[in-house]
Amino acid sequence: MKVNWTTSRLFALTAVVLVAAGTTMAISTSRGGPDPMLGPDWQCSRTLLLVTACSRSSVRPE
Repeated sequence: MKVNWTTSRLFALTAVVLVAAGTTMAISTSRGGPDPMLGPDWQCSRTLLLVTACSRSSVRPE
């Protein structure tokens, strides 16, 4: 039986891309919550363990 290396390489490349995309999505889930240093009026979310974005929250905690 003759092996078609092009098809095997394409399958391997597709598998690697899918695993990388799944890993990126699992890591990049944002975790939100109030920031104690900024106060309760601020809502911060962290993505990819490196990028943090903060914005003023329109809902005031009681």
